[in-house]
Order: sequence, then C-alpha cells, then structure tokens
Amino acid sequence: MISLLSILHPGCPGCDSEKYPSVDGSLCPECRSKLKFFDPAIRCPGCGGENRSSADLCPQCMKEPPRPWQQALSVFAYQTAGKELIRRFKFANSPELARPLGILAAEVLEDAGISADMIVPVPLSILRYCTRSYNQAALLAQIISSQTGIPFCNALHRKISFRHQASLDRKARHKGLQNIFSVRRRAGITGKSILLVDDVFTTGATLAAAAGKLLAAGAASISVLTIARPLWSVKSK
Repeated sequence: MISLLSILHPGCPGCDSEKYPSVDGSLCPECRSKLKFFDPAIRCPGCGGENRSSADLCPQCMKEPPRPWQQALSVFAYQTAGKELIRRFKFANSPELARPLGILAAEVLEDAGISADMIVPVPLSILRYCTRSYNQAALLAQIISSQTGIPFCNALHRKISFRHQASLDRKARHKGLQNIFSVRRRAGITGKSILLVDDVFTTGATLAAAAGKLLAAGAASISVLTIARPLWSVKSK
C-alpha cells in the first residue's frame, strides 16, 4: 500500500533526500547501507541478534531465564544510524518512520520463512501513550501486517507503570514486569501462533512478560520480531 505522504513527498523518509525517490515509503540505498543488518547465518534464536559463540544462544541470552518463544528476529543493530532512526521514531514525534522500519521488518520476516496467525504489538501504558500520542510497536505491527497479510490484533493491555523499564537493571526489570500485562477479552488468540512485535530488544524482559500472558491465555506459540537489538560483547553485564 502506497501512502499519501510518499506521493506528496517522495524523498527518503530517513534522510529526506530525493536522490532516490521513495514511492512506497522505504529507506533509500544510502540509508540502508548505514544500518548493520544481522546476519541470519549467526542469528541467536533467543533475541534475534548475533551469536558468535559455539552455544545455541548468545552469551547475553544465556544469562536470562528461558525464553517463552520459539524464535526471535531482529532487523538491525541498535547503534549509530540504527539507533538514531529508533530515537527519532520514538522520541522526536516521527510516527511516519513506522513505514520504512516496518517494511524492513517484513523483509526479514519473509527471508526467515516465519509466519503466524496474527501479529500482536507490545502495548504502552496509558501514561506513556498520552506523552507520545502513539504506540510505536502498534504502528510497526500494522505496517508489517499490511506488508505480509498477517492479521493485526491488539490483544494485550498494559497496566499503568510509573517507572520506565529501560532505566532498570536486569533483576528490577523482570520483577517490575510481573503481571503488568493482561490479554483483552475476545482477543481470539486460543490455539493461534502469534508474532509479538516491539521496537527494541534489550533484556527481553518486557517481551517475555507479554509472551507469557499470551501463552497462559491459550496461544499455541510465540515468535518475536523487533527492529533493533544492541550488540553485546561477551563481557557485557
């Protein structure tokens, strides 16, 4: 689906350059070249990032509780150009970046051969939604849905939280997310395979809490798709 914005302003949504007109709202080749895409040959199934170790999971995932999903995908590394795109998308009132980022995510999903019965975004609390005026994960999920044909379902509700999870350490993050999500009535997830979508995969605690609720409510399986994942060194804490 071609957006009206891309017709009226055909420049790249990432850099505004009209050197490569973007009819479908995707990033130009120069913007794409600045992103560090994860190599599927060394993808960690726990987080979607790189796994250069000999273990099944990357060193960071080995530190975490068992993941409640079958597979995780992440599009690019959360650094330099990728980090700036995410920052603009979330904090600079740029919801239009959902389209190019969602297009990239749909490409990665297709290349990985992963499908699902429905796409579910990780919800924001009402306080954060009022501050930002949009849920970036929901916008991404809607674009991915339009690109892939997988139905979008806003199945999760998030209770009010007065602490920003990104500012917490690993233990506090897991504890703070206990029972923060609930599954909406009549979401229709029983027996369904679900693709859970968020913008950034940090420790995975938020995604794990959301996935756990979906499974407890009857979902058959969960896969995770995020746009960005930090690059961790083996010694990272």
